[in-house]
Parts: sequence; structure tokens; C-alpha cells
Amino acid sequence: MTRSKFAAVEQVQLLNSNLTTKADIARAETELKADIARTETELKADIARTESRIEQVETELKADIARTESRIEQVETELKADIARTESRIEQVEAELKADIARVETELKADIARVETELKADITRVETELKADIARVETELKSDIARTEARIDQVEANLKADIARVETELKADIARVEANLKADIGRLEADITRFKYDLIKWIIGIVLGVAVLQTTL
Repeated sequence: MTRSKFAAVEQVQLLNSNLTTKADIARAETELKADIARTETELKADIARTESRIEQVETELKADIARTESRIEQVETELKADIARTESRIEQVEAELKADIARVETELKADIARVETELKADITRVETELKADIARVETELKSDIARTEARIDQVEANLKADIARVETELKADIARVEANLKADIGRLEADITRFKYDLIKWIIGIVLGVAVLQTTL
């Protein structure tokens, strides 16, 4: 388009040195108007292409935002599912712990009842066996409680580790998406600024060309 503008100016200068008749002047005016119309058509086409590019960039940006929001929702859903599974596992462990305690209590009661029955038959022998049984049961109970507490501590540690990992991944995804959005916006603003500058230069060139033609004529 810039070459067409300069070509029009050169053509005017050449015509000024060679025109001798009104017919030549009329023909030159017609050719000049055709050049100006062609230049305006090219300018409108450039503006239309630029507007189309801007709309395309805006569409791509909206699509990126939609994908990012979808990814955030997916991560939140996965996090909730992990938390639900962990809570279910804790409830299962608690149920198993209660069952173990109930079983131990039942066994203990059975042992005590059996010892009491045997105690009636042989007080001296049962007293010795009873002490041994009580010591053994207490040891087993302490061991069961210690193992259960260790399992609970392990489950809590795993839960905290899973939550921390998911939060870290979510923050990293959000930061990466924000960086990509900022970069896209920066490029879009730069394209718009460059287009405005080029458009101003084209308009100034056309105005100067028209002014030169009017001054010459």
C-alpha cells in the first residue's frame, strides 16, 4: 500500500511535467482517482484483516480461560475425592479399632469368667493362673493399642502429605495459567499498538498524497 502511495505521487509529478492538454489533465485526474480508490480499498482490506485477527486472538484467549477454569474445577474435584477417600479410610480404621477393642474386651471378659469358674474349683491354682492371664492380656492390650495408635498416626501423616501435594500442584497450575494469560494479553496489546501506529502512518500518507495532488492541480 505504501508503494502505491509513492507511485501515485511520482505519477503526479510526471504528469505535471508532461501534461499539455485538457484531455491529458482529465485522464490524469481519472487515473489519480482510481489510484486513490484502490489505495482506500487496500486500506479497508488491511483494517478488516486486522479486526479479524483481533477477534481471533480474543476467541483464543477466551478458550484458554475456559480451559483453565475447567482444569481448576477438575483439580478441585480430584482434591475433594482424595479427601473423601481419606476420611472414609479413617472411618474404616476407627471401625476396625473399635472392633478390635470390643473383641479384646470380649476375650478378656471370657477369660475372667473362665478364671472365676476355675477359681471356685481350685482357688490356689486359679489365683496363679489368673495373675498370669491378666498380665498377658494387659500386655496384648497395650500392644494392640500401640499398634492402633501407630496406624492412626500413619494415616494422619499420609493425609497431610496428600493434601500438601495437591495444594502445591494446584498453586503451580494456577501460577502457570496466570503467566500464560499475562503473556497472551501482552502480545495482544503490542499487536494493537503496532496496528494503531501503522494505521496512523497510512492515513497521514494518504492525506499528504491527496494534499500534494490538490496543490499540484
